[in-house]
Amino acid sequence: MMNKNTRRLSKMPDEVRAEIGPYFNGRSAITDEQSDKLAKPGSTSDGDATKQFIRKGLTPRWGNLDVNQHVNNVKYIGCILESAPISILEKHELASTTLDYRKECGCDSVPQSLTTMTGKCADGHPGDAIQCDHLLQLESGADIVKAHMEWRPKRAHGEGNMGVFPAESA
Repeated sequence: MMNKNTRRLSKMPDEVRAEIGPYFNGRSAITDEQSDKLAKPGSTSDGDATKQFIRKGLTPRWGNLDVNQHVNNVKYIGCILESAPISILEKHELASTTLDYRKECGCDSVPQSLTTMTGKCADGHPGDAIQCDHLLQLESGADIVKAHMEWRPKRAHGEGNMGVFPAESA
């Protein structure tokens, strides 16, 4: 919950927590350990085949703003995907995403997007699932959104779990 006056998160009352608790899906947001793995733009990361992609100068457009003149939280995903490699976008589909909102972004802000992609795939075979960590931050360095996205290879056209339909049902 957010305190309207300070615009900071505040402790959720126990009665509210008890009421909405059953609706949580059992997954936590990005943990501090995951958050520490997100490299800042221009830094180098030791380890397995880490690649970084940066897109700067993502000035918000009027249509991206909400009634409070802040960038709509859904628009952040588009900004995040600006730094994702085109090969991932063309050959993979988004399987899951976890977003951790850190700071508001106003109409005068100029964010930059950083994607860090490791060479490790889900089961060790190239072309399988890919995991990317994303950071959307202001050019001043303040973090706006941290994200973790998992991508799976696109299925061949016509492939899937639709099954075969009998001719009489067509």
